Amino acid sequence: MRILQLNLNHCEAAQDLLCDTISKLRIDVAILCEQYKNLAPPNTWLADADGQAAIWVHGGIPVQERRARTGQLDSRPTFVCETLAPRVKSWTVSGRYTHSDHQAIFFEIEDTGTSTRPSMRQSRKWNARTLDAGRFSAAMSSASVAPGTAEDMASSLMSVITGSCDASMSKANPRRCREPVYWWTPEIADLLRSCLRARRLFQRSRGRHDEETHSANNASARRLLRVAIKTSKRRCWRQLCDEVNNDVWSKPYRIAMLRLGCPQAKQPSSPLLVRGAVAALFPRVPSGPALRLPRRAEELKPAVTLEELKGAQSRIKKRSAPGPDGVPNMVLKLAVATRPDIFLRVYTMCLETGVFPSGWKRQRLVLLPKPGKPPDDPSSYRPLCM
Repeated sequence: MRILQLNLNHCEAAQDLLCDTISKLRIDVAILCEQYKNLAPPNTWLADADGQAAIWVHGGIPVQERRARTGQLDSRPTFVCETLAPRVKSWTVSGRYTHSDHQAIFFEIEDTGTSTRPSMRQSRKWNARTLDAGRFSAAMSSASVAPGTAEDMASSLMSVITGSCDASMSKANPRRCREPVYWWTPEIADLLRSCLRARRLFQRSRGRHDEETHSANNASARRLLRVAIKTSKRRCWRQLCDEVNNDVWSKPYRIAMLRLGCPQAKQPSSPLLVRGAVAALFPRVPSGPALRLPRRAEELKPAVTLEELKGAQSRIKKRSAPGPDGVPNMVLKLAVATRPDIFLRVYTMCLETGVFPSGWKRQRLVLLPKPGKPPDDPSSYRPLCM
């Protein structure tokens, strides 16, 4: 978890630059003091009653709300509890320009793996935009699925597909660098570098004969940056108004729904609560021998045909979200087109033995809380399997 700590000095430009810093440096939590203003939803912004301190949470980190208490916050030191102190690393005072009288403090809290939060497995998704179709086809063409049980053949087929994905695509990074703020321009980037240089020259000139000159240059650079940010924000607002007149259902509609829409339902974060809800909603069936119907000697199950396989392939939607295996649908269609023979063998074996592979039954479970229901009741959640 990456933490930023900063005193904004009630400066609008400093808070604007903070938004860009958080977006570019992938900050998870910002501990702020003397903020310019409190941000409205959908931002997870927690502020004190006097508006002198705030915590800005990013990255979908769960927030536990408790009764408000009074206190003061000093932005210079960093306070952590005894159990958290050994996990704090990379503590540093950043030289990044903040447009405030204070410098930002960056540090990270290392995850020990013993947290009570549900563990998030490493993402298995691939970036479909980096697909090299030639490499994927070559990897699929040289692979084979050995004869065996339906479970073994299905597992081998998935290993072939995932191995071909590794050879032809890069993994999707869930913590990739985020986009800059909407008002960011190359001109503002140049002015930001000028401000940083002017500030350093001013700090080095203290007590010398050219201190007043560098002080004036620093003030001028800060003023130009502040004006450029305001001008860019006004320009973006005018462009948004023009888009409303031209096409109200595009970007303006998405922004309005993001601001006015209902807050997203939060899933339960307690492991005990999750296990209890899953056990109640999906009761375990006692294990025992599977019931098999007597098979007639003369009964023959026809093999899966190529026409049936192509029909199933044509119904796969390319832009649909992948399943738990992370294989993009467009890649799955390419795999079927490259090696239809191994798919036919696996599907025919499953049909003949009456086995649906357990790996293909695995789904991603989401528990959606029902409004107005007690959180400790398993029936208060609506299960959604994807």
